[in-house]
Amino acid sequence: MSDDLMQSTMTALGDCYDQVVFLQQAVQRAVRANDAMGLWDLVRDAQGVMGARGSALNLDGSWVTPVPDWLHRQDRPSGRVFGFESRELQPPEHVLGVPFTNGWVAFWDKPAMFTAGDARLAETLGDLISATEEAMRARAERILAEVAENERATAARIWRRVVPETLQLPRHYAVTSLLRPAREVGGDFLASYGDWIVIGDVSGKGVPAALFTGMFVSNMVLAVEHDDVGEALARSLHGYLEDAEMFASVAALKFHPDGRFQYLNMGHPPIYIRRASGAVETLKATAPPLGTFRLPGYPLREGRLQAGDLLCLYTDGLSEAERETPGGTELFGLARLEAVLHGQVTREGTFREIMRQLRGWTITDDFTLALVQYNPEAA
Repeated sequence: MSDDLMQSTMTALGDCYDQVVFLQQAVQRAVRANDAMGLWDLVRDAQGVMGARGSALNLDGSWVTPVPDWLHRQDRPSGRVFGFESRELQPPEHVLGVPFTNGWVAFWDKPAMFTAGDARLAETLGDLISATEEAMRARAERILAEVAENERATAARIWRRVVPETLQLPRHYAVTSLLRPAREVGGDFLASYGDWIVIGDVSGKGVPAALFTGMFVSNMVLAVEHDDVGEALARSLHGYLEDAEMFASVAALKFHPDGRFQYLNMGHPPIYIRRASGAVETLKATAPPLGTFRLPGYPLREGRLQAGDLLCLYTDGLSEAERETPGGTELFGLARLEAVLHGQVTREGTFREIMRQLRGWTITDDFTLALVQYNPEAA
């Protein structure tokens, strides 16, 4: 055997040994990789094993690090290539490009031609990077799912702790109510404070909505003690809602034993009064939603109920219930609610009819309903 052949054989064996050692170490390092830069480090070290002067890693169509213009304009090869042709920018004479699932690797500027061994090393490295990236993606998705589940559990604890399960109204008033969140928790709240009943809807879902729901319920305890309930709420909550780019609609009503009531409607859906005669009246918003823009004051409006009159409070989860029809998506709307109120007499009958009408409709948002009836003859 000639000296040149012997030297060539020894060099090839040395290269093979270096590549085997590199791959053994690369597997261990890939297991510990947490991001794309960790995978890029493997490519850069493979560059040294091959004796190339440049290398790059492309993942999901994007280069992990800056690359030369000639390479930036190259499409992902369908198989191993040992050179690129460019009419505008002349690539180096010796280039190796190897694709793998979701990406490819490139090496260039090796003093001699890249060998089949170099290509096999790049292909093995590509398979390793592909598997590692898939494992990292699965790990990230698992972590995100755990965080989301923890967020839902936290929001549920907050929401259940602050939203009361029952309502207590003054003498001569009776209430039938339902609060049904779209998820484990919601942005709706319904609570009573002495002579007051408050219904509201905080924009958003999850922990942010649950936190603001808690803030509303706790702040209302103090707000109802002020002459201007709306100003008290705005002073304590408006800034927080504005910073969070959220808002809330609120309807607060104070009842008196003689049937009089005072109300404030801050951007909430209309409040309905179904008179004992069957007539239906509407109490529209008296102020903008909390968190949008503040007013100098929020005066209460006056109203009066006669024996048998019924107040209907609700959130837009009711009016925005939807169903698919041949003509497209249809909303439950307010006209159907008004029709139910016209056709019923008792509080219980009204509640049952609303729920019956909702069969076959999909409620996509938090849904709250409260029917308050004045009956001075009842104990």
